[in-house]
Amino acid sequence: MSHTFIFDHQITTPFEYVREVSPVASNPSSQIYDPNTDPESTDLICGRNASLGWSHPKSATVKAGDQVGFFVGVGLTSPPSMYHPGFASAWLSKVEDGGLDEYQGQGKLNH
Repeated sequence: MSHTFIFDHQITTPFEYVREVSPVASNPSSQIYDPNTDPESTDLICGRNASLGWSHPKSATVKAGDQVGFFVGVGLTSPPSMYHPGFASAWLSKVEDGGLDEYQGQGKLNH
């Protein structure tokens, strides 16, 4: 998705409110052509090695109805663009117990 979060009409610094992912082992630009396709991988939750809070991101207070946003493609192309134009989604969840650094992104389903 992106390393830059937008909320409260402000553009945040890279990875300030977004968990940082581990670099691609080989060629960093190959990540857009060789995505993770393993449905059992925990990397699908938050990104490559991002289900652990090793990067210590901040937690934003977002109320119902607030608008938030993300930059896409920053750093890979100029001007910024998405590798696959079209629909993109982000699943957000609330940290129920403990802190953000301990939270692994499993979330709680409310039916």
